[in-house]
Amino acid sequence: MAKVSVEECRRLDAFQFGSGSCRLALEGKGLPVSGSLIWRDRFTRQQLASISYSARTGEVELSYNQRLLSPNEVRYAVPVELASGGRAFFQCPGRGCGRRVRYLYLYGRYFLCRHCHDLCYFSQLHRPIRLDPGAGGADEKGNRDEEAEERTPREIDEARVEELVRKQEREQAERERQWRRRHVQRTGRPGRPKEKRRYRHDDSRRVELGPREAYCCRCRAPRPYRYPRRAELAPLADPATGEIFGTRVAIRAHCRVCNTPVFRIVRPEEAEGLQEFYGG
Repeated sequence: MAKVSVEECRRLDAFQFGSGSCRLALEGKGLPVSGSLIWRDRFTRQQLASISYSARTGEVELSYNQRLLSPNEVRYAVPVELASGGRAFFQCPGRGCGRRVRYLYLYGRYFLCRHCHDLCYFSQLHRPIRLDPGAGGADEKGNRDEEAEERTPREIDEARVEELVRKQEREQAERERQWRRRHVQRTGRPGRPKEKRRYRHDDSRRVELGPREAYCCRCRAPRPYRYPRRAELAPLADPATGEIFGTRVAIRAHCRVCNTPVFRIVRPEEAEGLQEFYGG
């Protein structure tokens, strides 16, 4: 028989009775306190089950007859031990147990400690790896139905969380796509290229530039520039003799279409009269 984890069972927390009017009732300093505890679905908030309790001196009486908890009405008392700092602990009502525990778990008809129910944690379970449903044969639909029935409440909750995360990621991607589309329509800028460039060019892709044009890497086309400034490059030198041939001159400017910085190497006479560029 497969083991059951504590995450799959409903539980009672003793700390819920360790403060307020419940603590006064357990200490015998006040009147008995009655109430109910409700379990709800994590996503739909639909009520799954509920129990009634009555706190009096030294113990809490539980009573429930919900169909999901027990087919018949069950009523019994659980001793409670109070501690400092608003804490409280149950004494397991199991036969011959009496352990001092914080949580009691429902597996069957009674709330007992995990040792009495022989429960383990979910991390201790060694679930068999399920094969891809698409790899099945003629009985594929039946296998999927059996696997769906074998899923625990924890696995169902995890699947719902994963589906919610995937939905949020799809919505975020759609919002980004719509933002890019509106940005291009508003500014007329194409944005970053969506496909990888080929950096090995042949003569067929050679770009001819006009007298006051430079190649814009964002527009991916020759564009007229504005705000030109003169810049000097490192001088050319013969690697063998170290002889310097001269200083190369370039123009740094901005594209008139998208205002992206552009760069073009020119002859020294073409950059005469321009302000010197010092970087920045």
